[in-house]
Parts: sequence; C-alpha cells; structure tokens
Amino acid sequence: MLSDLFAGILEPTRATYDFTEGVHPPSLTTDDHRAVFDAIAARDEDAAVRAALGYLDRVARCGAPGPRP
Repeated sequence: MLSDLFAGILEPTRATYDFTEGVHPPSLTTDDHRAVFDAIAARDEDAAVRAALGYLDRVARCGAPGPRP
C-alpha cells in the first residue's frame, strides 16, 4: 500500500515542480527538485521532507515567485 502511495505522489510532484521551474532560476530549483524525486522514488520519507523544506526555504529567501531576469 505504501508503494502505491509513493507512486501516486511522484507524478503530481514532478508535474508541480516542472511547472514552477520556469518561475525561479534553475540554480534555485533543480537540485531540490531532483532530491525530492529521488527521495520519493526511494520511498525515503525523511529525505523527501528535508528536500521539500530545503526548496521552500530557498524560495522564501528568494522572495515572491515571479519571472527573474
């Protein structure tokens, strides 16, 4: 059952991050997105949480979302 849950989360998460990657500079998003995907694929809940929180922290420090020059 847990593997089905992780499989169900992986694609929507990937789609969300693919959508937001154009909003922030690649240096802000790519490593964190890859870490989230890898952690979910490995079914490592703690690593997924750390990666997602790392992404959110970096985005918050960057300011409001929006296109960057």
